[in-house]
Amino acid sequence: MIKLYWNTTSHDPISGFQWGKYHANNSNAWINLVLEKINKQNIQSLDEIKKDDILIIVDCDVDKKIEFYKKLRILCSKLYLINLGDESGQRSVIKTYDLFDHIWRSYINNHHKNINKITFLPAGYKSGIEKNINDLEKRNYKWAFIGTAHKASRQDLLYHFSKIKGGYVHQTKKFGDEKSMDASEMGKIISSTHFIPCPNGFYHPETYRLYEALELGCIPIVESTYEYYKSILLNHPFFTVEKWADGKKIIEECDDTKILNKRESCKKWWKEYKEKIQQDFLKIIEQ
Repeated sequence: MIKLYWNTTSHDPISGFQWGKYHANNSNAWINLVLEKINKQNIQSLDEIKKDDILIIVDCDVDKKIEFYKKLRILCSKLYLINLGDESGQRSVIKTYDLFDHIWRSYINNHHKNINKITFLPAGYKSGIEKNINDLEKRNYKWAFIGTAHKASRQDLLYHFSKIKGGYVHQTKKFGDEKSMDASEMGKIISSTHFIPCPNGFYHPETYRLYEALELGCIPIVESTYEYYKSILLNHPFFTVEKWADGKKIIEECDDTKILNKRESCKKWWKEYKEKIQQDFLKIIEQ
């Protein structure tokens, strides 16, 4: 029997921030989509695990829970991990990964790429994003940025893009700011926008922003840092820039026909890519 268990119960001992709760609340819709083709039972308690069950566990801060996984390893015939978070790519998780038959994770670093039983899983979009893909004429904003300008790259983005008419900016001072939009509000803005610039995250190039843009029918523009997306999202159709001045130029040179064509290629690619993720996950589980 294949069972799914969410164990995201961790928190930051310094700030007290409930990272486990954050990941569970924001990633559950995406993870449910990824696992849609898996015939499984969702369980709420470890008491529901029987000897020789196959267990898919969704978790974060996994390097702190190795003793817990050792017990599950003895009980389960196969043990799989969906590792949420870990943007900074802690090397200490590798020892924990030895206990699992296979691992799916976002925020891939070089020391993950040579481990055959690690498969890249996009961070995905936040739960609560309503999939409302507006037509071209209903998109009121040329571009939009919602978030924190915590790095020079993001400040450079806002400097150049502010010169493009028809933009939307909702800026916050820090992660989890009281002015932060909820997913539903954010989704309404994104689905009314043509281009979404996707600057690198605080620790890692990957962010939710890219996948939210794709899910809501926008055209993402990503940074070329380390050629990250080129290496993990093969043959993706969205724009990649070395500097945000180039992103400004791309938007200014796109007429309605170019926008429509690029948007359709992004929609098609994203649909096929999600289907591939589901099929590949199923193939590994059924081995």
